[in-house]
Amino acid sequence: MLDNIVKQIHTSCQDCCFAIYENNTQIDCSLALLDLYRNKQTEILGAYNNEKENSEFFIINNRKCYFKRNKEWADSFNFDPMSESAVDKVFDETKITYMAIIIADNNIEDIELTIKCILALKIQPSFIVVIRKYGSTIDINALNSLLGGTGKKWRVSTPSTQEITPDFIIGGLCDLFCQKYPIYLVMNAGNILFRDVMYSINNLVIYDDFKFGLISINDGGKIGNSSIHKFLRGEFTEEYIKEIEYD
Repeated sequence: MLDNIVKQIHTSCQDCCFAIYENNTQIDCSLALLDLYRNKQTEILGAYNNEKENSEFFIINNRKCYFKRNKEWADSFNFDPMSESAVDKVFDETKITYMAIIIADNNIEDIELTIKCILALKIQPSFIVVIRKYGSTIDINALNSLLGGTGKKWRVSTPSTQEITPDFIIGGLCDLFCQKYPIYLVMNAGNILFRDVMYSINNLVIYDDFKFGLISINDGGKIGNSSIHKFLRGEFTEEYIKEIEYD
């Protein structure tokens, strides 16, 4: 089974419902991912397992394929794996999951502007957090109503003392939610994104296996890896700070 060259991180196409076989030998992927990985210089190995049907298959070496699904997955939705419905479903499931954190001033219109910007992204956050200033004059009922109308999970965090900074609260959010929301987006209220940076991040992570700790974006905003933030306590060293080109 090529144990001597298969890396610790890898993905076997065996048992994936998108693998295309001919006479028990895999010849392709119905999602065209083999060509994509080859174009990105990913090593693809041939392997075999004589104890199973479809005994010759590919291994995507030294990276994870986020699209792998077994036959039970397709059966659970009553999908033909080669159908457009199956393709749409797996692409929808494979999008990044993230929380959006808005650092508020005392103007609810600024918060509303930034929320509208975030909700206009191709890939929307699953969780929205607004961090209010200490002693904020924003009407909490109006803010709750605004967040409740987003259709997302949400939270308002208000520091109990001036010493509790937004960065401290962000650290606490990463501690609590790093598994559920592996990525976070931070924006100052009143700012907008001129490019769909989260769509670019999604494509880099899913298709290029891009790894990062922190990325700076416009006007003091940033995108972070929640688990690395938790591990480093928010003290990102140079090796974890990346730059990207936006789509």
